[in-house]
Amino acid sequence: MRIDVKVIPKAARCRVKEETGRFRVYVTAAPERGEANAACLKTLSDHFGVPLKNVTLLRGHRSAHKVISIER
Repeated sequence: MRIDVKVIPKAARCRVKEETGRFRVYVTAAPERGEANAACLKTLSDHFGVPLKNVTLLRGHRSAHKVISIER
């Protein structure tokens, strides 16, 4: 499945909030050197209960708005 995500870096804690047609992923990592992207993928894998290798960033490597693929 593909989902639209907005990443909120430097949050107080990591969590996923579902909104209409999009997910907001709050991560504690800063948006530097791909740290926020990695934290986003890890947070989503925990949220959906799938291994990290099944969560892939498709679009938005340098943007807050991302498209992520999750294989169950």
